[in-house]
Amino acid sequence: MEHSQGRYKMRTFSELTGLSPSILRAWERRHGLLRPTTTEGGHRLYTDEDLRVMRRVSLMMEQGRVIGEIAALGRESLLRPEAASKPAPAPRPPDTLRGLEGAIVESARSLDGTLLARTLDRAFALFSVETVLSQIVQPATAAIGVGWATGEISVAGEHMVSAALTARIQPLWHAAQTTNPNAPLVICACLPGEQHELGLFVLALHLSSAGYRVAYLGRDLPLDELEAAAERLGARAVCLSSLRRDIIDAAKVQLAALARTWRGKTRVHLGYLEASELRELRDLEEAGLLLWGPGFEFVTLYRELIASS
Repeated sequence: MEHSQGRYKMRTFSELTGLSPSILRAWERRHGLLRPTTTEGGHRLYTDEDLRVMRRVSLMMEQGRVIGEIAALGRESLLRPEAASKPAPAPRPPDTLRGLEGAIVESARSLDGTLLARTLDRAFALFSVETVLSQIVQPATAAIGVGWATGEISVAGEHMVSAALTARIQPLWHAAQTTNPNAPLVICACLPGEQHELGLFVLALHLSSAGYRVAYLGRDLPLDELEAAAERLGARAVCLSSLRRDIIDAAKVQLAALARTWRGKTRVHLGYLEASELRELRDLEEAGLLLWGPGFEFVTLYRELIASS
């Protein structure tokens, strides 16, 4: 039996509410909206009250309200008959840098596109593009990348934020590109097999805004193609990116060879996300690569680029 006397197992409860088990568990953990009992075997059993709460939540979300705002009302309020009919103004995103960063991460966790759009509108209205990118978007995307790697944030959530940010950043990047043919050229690309390019795109905008010519070659670029492009374009530096350690490991030998070949001519920078012991990447450093881990500051990268120009 999947349910008995107002007790529903996860599969049945998911079907009744139209919400995935991962969303149900997340809302139970983060918002306290659900209070299932647990069987001796460790299985959740949801109640009729849980079902009423979730149906109320679904109705309010259809009316345009976001999960964070609904959860703030509290479970008991949601169980009252009048809760669904009360209109509420659209929630105003926070005004602080940390608050806006957290709201972007939360939008990825809860797949809340409305919250994401409002947060980005608020961020670009309050702060300069440079501040939004370096102090809101960069730490938020790093946190989302970690959440994706650990399974806390779904692929769908990460893709939703990436698409929204890329749509916002791309026009800014095109507008920022220099027309100075004598400006040093930097290639930006993802390692072979790497599909996540948002952080790299943010970097390209920063570099363009700082006066560099940027050749943006995007995701999953074979290193043979990178070598040919760098030689043809006369790149002063190459900035590479990967979220995954296995992708870096697969490219290490060829990366080290490129860095040695280009020593004194083209500096190779590698941004990575997964935490690694520096000694595990020591061979890349010895070959001449500059490594940029989580939390690096763009100003430090600028200084290195200027020093090698």
